[in-house]
Formats: sequence, structure tokens, C-alpha cells
Amino acid sequence: MSRPALSPGGLLSRRRWLATTGALASLNGSDKLSATPSVPSGLGTGRAKHVIVLFLHGGAATQDMYDLKPDGPSASRSQFAPIDTSIPGIQVCEHLPLLSKWMHRAAVIRSVSHQSGCHNTAPAFSGHEGLVPNQRIEDLNHPPSMGSTVEYLHQQSPANRGRNVLPTYFCLPHHLGWGENWRRPGIYSGWLGKQYDPLCSEPVAWYAKDAVLRDWQNIPTTLGYPRLSKETAVSDSRLQRRWQLARSLDRGLQRANLAETDVQQFHRRHQQAFDLLTTDRIRKAFDLKQEDAKTRELYGPSLFGNSCLTARRLIQAGTQFINVFWDSYGIRPAGGSYDYGWDTHGYNFEVLRERNLPGLDQAANALLTDLQRHGLLDETLVLINSDFGRTPNVNAKSGRDHWTHCYANLLLGGGIQGGAEYGASDQNAAYVTENPVHPRDVCATVFKAMGISENTMIYDRLQRPQPIAMGGRPIESILN
Repeated sequence: MSRPALSPGGLLSRRRWLATTGALASLNGSDKLSATPSVPSGLGTGRAKHVIVLFLHGGAATQDMYDLKPDGPSASRSQFAPIDTSIPGIQVCEHLPLLSKWMHRAAVIRSVSHQSGCHNTAPAFSGHEGLVPNQRIEDLNHPPSMGSTVEYLHQQSPANRGRNVLPTYFCLPHHLGWGENWRRPGIYSGWLGKQYDPLCSEPVAWYAKDAVLRDWQNIPTTLGYPRLSKETAVSDSRLQRRWQLARSLDRGLQRANLAETDVQQFHRRHQQAFDLLTTDRIRKAFDLKQEDAKTRELYGPSLFGNSCLTARRLIQAGTQFINVFWDSYGIRPAGGSYDYGWDTHGYNFEVLRERNLPGLDQAANALLTDLQRHGLLDETLVLINSDFGRTPNVNAKSGRDHWTHCYANLLLGGGIQGGAEYGASDQNAAYVTENPVHPRDVCATVFKAMGISENTMIYDRLQRPQPIAMGGRPIESILN
């Protein structure tokens, strides 16, 4: 099956000419052209200037990662042994030896829970707990993601207008759900308007029309450049003439019944679209051949590893918020009951031991090492999270099933108090026993690390003030 070309937010471009003259058609989305925070956001004043979210889709078994219960009941106890870390008293799984050396820069939250249902990806990215069906990514009644909110506040800030050519919000290596040939919610802009959707890259196409059983080895390892380039048949001079036409349309808006701020914003989005077509800054950030072999080897040849390396390059280019997805890839081997993500209904320990934990350990360690080497770790917050957790008891297929009642998140780097622990679970890692945390509180913590107050209000499509992060409260004790 041929896959559609993606514009920002992974959406299909509207018309052929828009793909060339406007390119980022959704950046110009007129469904919401103007809204202003009710209080100064503080964006850019926090220790974290950038955020990278490493999202483990499918429900990571964090009781087998960094909330092990070696003295717990045999029915729920992990098969993995705990190991010491760079902070005395904090232990992680034996299959995360590289990540264990970074706990002095990390805070672990062991008390995250929500009631949103399984595989609902919205809470992790926006704090929204209501059920959001797959494919309904443009529901303008839903709140924006963290990344879309940062994009919005960035564009609204007078100090940033016209300063940054690159969009500030990216998703790598594809939109969420790409591995299962659909779109999962949570990462989009909701009622802020499509112009604040993420810019999504896409790997090489690999789907067969009716493919259900696919070989893990066939999953691509290389990111595709976001499909923003102008048509090759259009010369630069012709593109310039089209841009002048677009400018004349902008001037026409000034004669319409639109506020001056609306016209200015519309023009700014057009200008950004044109800049993205005529600059190679994005393309250079995606060109991993510019990295030396040692660096590429550090990350490994996987799609997730290459996405983490691309994230570092985008951070260097000025991007502020990046989601990196380890997606589910819809593979159900004959006789098996697991996919190549984190939805480990079967063979949980085998999958984690042989592929997932080593892959995460290598890529996360490489990212942290690389950020530190480039002087970026102190200003980049790395969040490792998932859509939910997994059951305390192991099922008949040696797997763990869906569980939203208790799981863990890990935050590292910029703005985070290293060596911090927050919350606790019971002896089965089944229920929260201390300091319950909702995903919206994690979102608020990320915002606070960036200098964005939890009291910041943004307006929905009905001009009603809405708190960022759905009213979540930052966890002050893990921030520095």
C-alpha cells in the first residue's frame, strides 16, 4: 500500500499547489489564528530549553525496569535482578546497565496512574484523561499536546517572532501509530488549531497491502526526511513568484474583518512555510551521514537509535520539543502473542531481555552521552514514559497484560533534581501507596522545568480559558 505524503502533524496535504507555495498548509490553518496566554508563560526562562520524550508505546512493564520488587510474591516478581546505580539506594533492572550510570541525573516517579483505558495515548502527551478514539486526531474539542502548547507559546512570544526558521515541535521517526498503519491521538494540537501540529518524519515505506505477519528484520532503520520539499519541477524563481502571490493574498487579509494580530500571525506562518521550503537546515539535521562512524555506532543501527540521534541534531538546530516513538509495529508472529513494541501480552521477559531493554539502554545512554558531550544535557530534559503499565501477575503466556493503576516514569537532564525518587507502589507494583501522580502532573512538571507556570491559561475555540496540562500540578521536589 502506498503511504500518503505527510505535512505537519502527519496530515495529507490539501492541494498540489499548496504543497509547493504554502508547503506547510496546516501551519497556515485558519481554524484558530489568534489566542494569547492570560499570564506570561515564562517559556525559555526555565533550566530546560529543550525537551525530548522517549515514548515506549504499548505499555512498558516498568516493574521490570525501575520499580523491581525482588522480595515480592513469586506470581508478580520480575525475573530480572536489580543492580546498583550511580546513586546509592536506587536500583534498576540488570538489563539497563548503561542507564544505571545516569541515575545521578535522573528522577524516577513510581506512582503514575490514570483511568483512561488501555492504549489511550492522550494522557501521556496532554494530561487529557477522556477516551480519544484512534484516528480522531483532529477533534478540535480535545486539548493540545505538550509539544503543541510549546509551539503555540513560542509563536505567540514577541521575542521569538521571526527568529527561528525551524518549527519547534517534531515527532520522530513517524507519527504515533504508524507501525500499525493508523494514527493515535494525543500528539496533536486539538483546539489550538492545526498550525500547531507537530512536523512528523516518516521512514521508508514497508507495508504490504494485507500484511499482518511481518519479520522484525524488515522494520526500517532509517528516518525519512519530512515531506516538505517543493516539487522538483518548480524552479526557485517560480517559487519566489508564487511566494509573492501569497504575500498579496496576505495583504488582502488586512482588508478583511480580521484583527491585526490575526493578519500578522497568518503572515508569519506563511513566512515560516516559505523559509522551510528554501532552507536546508531541516534536511541537514536529518542527514546522519554528517555524523562520524563512532557516534552512529554509539546509538546503534535501529530506527529508535537513529531517531534519538536525529533528535540531538534537531536540538542543536534550535528545535524545542521532540517526541521519539518506539511504536508498536503490528507484528504477530505465528504461534506468538506479542508485537514488536512494548505491548508484551506474551513472552514479556524474553522480549524485554533480548530486544527492548538493550535497545532502550543503548539509545538512551547514547542520547544522554551525546547531549552532555555537546554541552546540551543541562538544558535538555529527557522524559521516558509510556501510555500505561502492565499487570503485576504474569499470565499463562509468560506475559503481562494492560494495567493503568500504577507505573513509572523517568526524567533526566535539564531542570531535574538528580537522584530524586517520588511516589511508591505496593509489594506487587500493582497500586500506588504514596504520592499519587497523574500524567497531567508529569506534563505540568515538564512545563515548569521549561519555565512555563502551571497557572498559564490558553484559550480554546470558544475563547474559554483553559489551564495548560489540564490543571496538573508540577512535582516540585524533583525539579532543581
